[in-house]
Amino acid sequence: MGDKKPLWRNTLIFLSIVCLTEVILGRWAARKFHNNIFIYNIYTLFEAGFISAGIYQCLKKYINPTKIITIGLVIFYVTYIAFFVTHGISPYNTWAASILAVIFVLYCLYYYYLVISADELIEINTSPEFWWMTAVLFFYFGSTTGNLFHELFTSIVIGKFSIRGHLFNVLNVIFYSLWAYSFICRIKQRRLQS
Repeated sequence: MGDKKPLWRNTLIFLSIVCLTEVILGRWAARKFHNNIFIYNIYTLFEAGFISAGIYQCLKKYINPTKIITIGLVIFYVTYIAFFVTHGISPYNTWAASILAVIFVLYCLYYYYLVISADELIEINTSPEFWWMTAVLFFYFGSTTGNLFHELFTSIVIGKFSIRGHLFNVLNVIFYSLWAYSFICRIKQRRLQS
């Protein structure tokens, strides 16, 4: 079955960085500078690398994904640098975030194509890779939608938050719930293998 440790180790490292960014750096910057967007711009660099590494691990069962992952990262980093040079670090890097989300959605759709066209059937309710990729697809497709309709979603307010805020809260719950389920599937796989 192969060693699946890199996917799960990378996911744990990524989640740790997310938590540290949100809890410590994001809140500190918001208090100190009244704006914490530059923290998320820096965080996006790590996000691109870690999610790409996870996608690589999921795709390598079917193909050698080195070229397509490299191409996606080059497109992202060129876009990131172009935005940074033209706009600076203070505004949210919408170009790079949007490009990254579209690239990740395309990788996920390609993964599903490979799963469907493979000779070997997988049991999707117990496949950690399937649920890991599903989490990525939901989050990045949803965030792309949120970014495309930014003006509309921020103009409608329910309670204290705009629809966009609620959308991203729901996306985060789906994303981390599916990732948690993928970890549960992986633990079950390990128990069956031992």
